[in-house]
Amino acid sequence: MPTAATLARRFAFTGLLLLLAVGCLVSWLAVSQLRDMARKEAEARARLVAENMADQVQRAVDVGIPVDRLVGVEDLFTQRMQSFQGILRVALLDTQGRVLHERRAPARDALAPVMVPIARAGETVASLELHWRQPAIAALLLSWGLPLAALIALVAGLAGEALRYALTGLVLRRERIVLASCQRIAAGDLATRPPRLGRRDFDARLPWLAEQLRHVGEQHMRVERLAQSLCQTEPDLDKRRQHAEVLAAALGNDRFPAPAPPELPTSSHAALQRWRGVLLGLLAWVPAAALASHHPVGVGAGALALLALLSGTAYRLQWWQGTASGWYGAVLGGLVFGPALSLLVQMAWAPQHFQTMGSFGYAILAVLSTAALLLPWFGSQNLERLPHEAGEHHAA
Repeated sequence: MPTAATLARRFAFTGLLLLLAVGCLVSWLAVSQLRDMARKEAEARARLVAENMADQVQRAVDVGIPVDRLVGVEDLFTQRMQSFQGILRVALLDTQGRVLHERRAPARDALAPVMVPIARAGETVASLELHWRQPAIAALLLSWGLPLAALIALVAGLAGEALRYALTGLVLRRERIVLASCQRIAAGDLATRPPRLGRRDFDARLPWLAEQLRHVGEQHMRVERLAQSLCQTEPDLDKRRQHAEVLAAALGNDRFPAPAPPELPTSSHAALQRWRGVLLGLLAWVPAAALASHHPVGVGAGALALLALLSGTAYRLQWWQGTASGWYGAVLGGLVFGPALSLLVQMAWAPQHFQTMGSFGYAILAVLSTAALLLPWFGSQNLERLPHEAGEHHAA
């Protein structure tokens, strides 16, 4: 039958998988909606640009210049194509569909062409045709999908770290208490009172069990002392030997088989140090949220300097002992979670500074997001295989 810790770990792992699944679904829906919005925006922009160029051609036609004798139309098309990178082709056509003036870019996927008529005296004499570039999905994934995926990865990583500490500090501690109580009962110690798991007695069974154990222990001790007294005060040697045999038989039958010790992962002390390291690393990047309007390089350098200062101060004040688990948590919080959250804040509040890094900023965010999703799983077996840490010796 699975233990409480095993069930809790299965529940937590299932919750993380559901969180990732929901995140992927939300990302897909968001990208789909953004794609539709980008398409509508591109169509609207193409319509506005086409109408603006058609208005300039319309002014020349209103003056009385024939459509087939217009001068400077191609220069106008070239200028607009330099100003708007989304224009793939723009042409001025007569009523028979013949091309009078045209400028085109290298062939790419285009939206439906926009046709704007040009009229004289209420009669259409020409039309302006404009082809606009179709919005690329890769650009949407980079500017919108990547931050959303990074946020989901950071939430999943932090949730994993919090669940690691919560399960180790509560569920596994309860199992250790039950194991220690069973071992003491098996050794014949019935007077030990189990420790309390929390500040509030939300369950009355633990005090009741402690009281019953104390009562049974007292009665057992009285019976044992009475039997020993009878064995010593009985003048008849045969009766005294008989009393000794009965006492030995009674003491031999009150033993219980000790349960096999379960496989307990990380100790509570190591999990506590690792969680404190994560919080310490995140604390160093809190001021970076207020400095989002500054250059990312300067913000990062200041956060790393603050991380070193906080690590030294916490070590001197013995808030954490700088164990292997603690340093690993500080690396996660200060070099993975903190920088990624800082980049997301800067993308939201100061995108102009984030854009100065170009594709390098997106690459850093992608690497940090992958690390935030994978690195928290490292250490549950690997770090605990290291030699016992000094803090665990003190806790023992």
